[in-house]
Amino acid sequence: MKKTTKAEFRRFEKEARRLQLLFGLTDWHFYFTHGRPDDVKDADFFACVACEDGAVATFWLNDELDDRDYAQSNPERHALHEVLHVMTWPLKGLAERRYIQPGSPEEEWERLVRRLEKVVKV
Repeated sequence: MKKTTKAEFRRFEKEARRLQLLFGLTDWHFYFTHGRPDDVKDADFFACVACEDGAVATFWLNDELDDRDYAQSNPERHALHEVLHVMTWPLKGLAERRYIQPGSPEEEWERLVRRLEKVVKV
């Protein structure tokens, strides 16, 4: 097992905050933890738990990885992956609800497309 460093954690947090601004997720509050929370058993590298109603996302970078996982670890890439989860969280929430307002999925879909238009280069 290898421990992730505080420097790697700072890179992870810095990149997630940069992407938060880039993707226009300024209505979300981001929190960060270096280590695995006790109630999360299946996060190998990193993870995110979000609450759409409060627009709060908590990210963590695991503080201990096996040698194979550590060799693949990339804090910036992991940050991108988790921030994309936050960006698509409202759409996921709508898809999981039994009852939704007519037009809600389309509105969220359009909001996501507008955010992506700002950052995707063609």
